[in-house]
Amino acid sequence: MPAAVFAAGIAAVVFIVFFFKCPIKAATGFPCPGCGMTRACVTAFYDIKGAFFMHPLFPVAMAAGAAFVIPRSREYMKCHAERFTNVCVFLLIAVYIWRMLTVYPDAPMEYNENNFIGYVIGCVKAISERFV
Repeated sequence: MPAAVFAAGIAAVVFIVFFFKCPIKAATGFPCPGCGMTRACVTAFYDIKGAFFMHPLFPVAMAAGAAFVIPRSREYMKCHAERFTNVCVFLLIAVYIWRMLTVYPDAPMEYNENNFIGYVIGCVKAISERFV
């Protein structure tokens, strides 16, 4: 059983890293609060400084992921889930605001010009120009 869970976790990470794109960034063009978290967790295995550059809260994400794998930690997390969630949400919002003010629009917080809302607005503009 643990081998199957481990294999499923590795498959999920590979899928996310190579195929999945952030739905918020794809829709709006703006990076989401978790932007760079997956890249940071992967980068942490070979470049800690680079991982902190990708997302400074990656240790929290890795610790939370480990807590769900270790049975004793799961019991602790059940008791303190609300407090842990509140602290994580606060930190995520605070770091997001800081990153948007200091890093955006440079890497890893780039603007996606090929976003869905921009595409729709472009289509509406093109249609309205035809009829005016």
